[in-house]
Amino acid sequence: MAIALQPNSYIQAHKHENPDKRELFTIYQGELVIITYKENGDLLSKYHLTPKTLRTIELRPRIYHSLIAIKPDTVVFEMKDGPWESVEKDKTFAPWMPSEDSPEAEEYFNTLKERLGL
Repeated sequence: MAIALQPNSYIQAHKHENPDKRELFTIYQGELVIITYKENGDLLSKYHLTPKTLRTIELRPRIYHSLIAIKPDTVVFEMKDGPWESVEKDKTFAPWMPSEDSPEAEEYFNTLKERLGL
């Protein structure tokens, strides 16, 4: 699935565990940071993807992760193990991160970007 993101696109951290699914991200345009988290919400790792440097990354199942576009019109291809499931079944959202439609999301996102130096 191709995903187009803007620098203000907030994606709540989530993981895939029912069933376990790996994810592969390949960037085609722009710049993207993929953040992985420990179960308690502490940062685990940060991957900076660009078409000319690190282009593809595979995340193993059961790892909380989120994406942040650095440049406008960032395009990334996401591929994950099947079978396809609805969002309700496919994702387990991080309980320590505000949902995408919550009033706290914008402030949390800005604080996260600041912590990451973005």
